[in-house]
Amino acid sequence: MLAMEHQFEESGRTLDREAYHKAKALYLQAVSIEEEFLLQQSGIKWSLEGDKSRSFFHSYVKRKRRRNTVHEIYHEGEWLKDQQKVVDFSVVYFRGLFCNNTTLVDPSSLLDIIPPLVSEDDNIVLMKQPDEEEVKQIVFSMDAKSVAGSDGFNGRLYQSCWSIICDDLVEAVRYFFHGSGIPRGVTSTILALIPKCEGPKSWKEYRPISLCNFFNKIILKILSSRLSKILLTLISPSHGGFVKGRQIQDNSMLAHELAHHIDRKIKKGNVIMKLDMTKAFDKVSW
Repeated sequence: MLAMEHQFEESGRTLDREAYHKAKALYLQAVSIEEEFLLQQSGIKWSLEGDKSRSFFHSYVKRKRRRNTVHEIYHEGEWLKDQQKVVDFSVVYFRGLFCNNTTLVDPSSLLDIIPPLVSEDDNIVLMKQPDEEEVKQIVFSMDAKSVAGSDGFNGRLYQSCWSIICDDLVEAVRYFFHGSGIPRGVTSTILALIPKCEGPKSWKEYRPISLCNFFNKIILKILSSRLSKILLTLISPSHGGFVKGRQIQDNSMLAHELAHHIDRKIKKGNVIMKLDMTKAFDKVSW
């Protein structure tokens, strides 16, 4: 680009000026792509237009990678520092965490004792084929800069290329709601480990999260948005977490008050049962 700029300054020809502006546009486009990539890699949400520094993002990404890289892990009284041993042990540990070895109960045997709470009208709304407007609303309501899944595409691609991909995308979503099978790769995820504390030593001190493909998120978002409209009629009033309008702290405060008055004299006595809450977040089933 600099060579074209010098050539244009020396010649002053229109052809050289056009070549210079074209090269400059390509350069600015490449810089913008690099900044967007670094912004996504860094995970910084508060960057504003006009307040970008590639050196800042580079240093932040490097610091983040150093923090998240597992150099060694403590296992059975010794530190595993060989990377292959660390990898092998991680596979064994998380395979045991995610695989369900319990005997599953036939769900059909439970249907007779579960009251039908979803009406026929609600079921029609849940199962209806999504139209283009609903899919578009879901796509543009999600974070365009979210981390991409295994296919490498984040929300920015779907939003920027909506006019190109909308017909195929809507058809693919409707294909799922029609009850047809979808390719296995759609639901494939990348497992990322988030440290629960500073300087984690064992795999128990990492929280695994799954990075889903954006297309998979679209389907999940449609389902969740539809379910949210009838969720309050399905969930017990005593359930405090993950329900809009309720706070998980309410049940914690209630448990604290109950424990505070556990010594009160009553005829049949009081019992407190503690559950291992880590299973609710770190296991597939419990």
